[in-house]
Amino acid sequence: MDITITKEKILQAAEENPCASSVLKILFPDVFHCDAHINITTENIGHLVLPRSSGNYHNRGIFLHESYNWQILKDSVGVLVLVPTKK
Repeated sequence: MDITITKEKILQAAEENPCASSVLKILFPDVFHCDAHINITTENIGHLVLPRSSGNYHNRGIFLHESYNWQILKDSVGVLVLVPTKK
């Protein structure tokens, strides 16, 4: 007898049985992993951050697009990096 395990079957079992869900997340963490990071390029940076053009921070700050969560994180080389992730 062959047993086929698919991502879809794992997610279905987790949805239908909350007790099984926690065990399935341990056994198959890659199935539940959601990469919320986005790739930033010179082409899309203008849609993510813009100079502030009004308000108290006019010409003194940048506007961060509200469709993303924003974090300031320290990179592996020790510099601070502004990182957007999907909401």
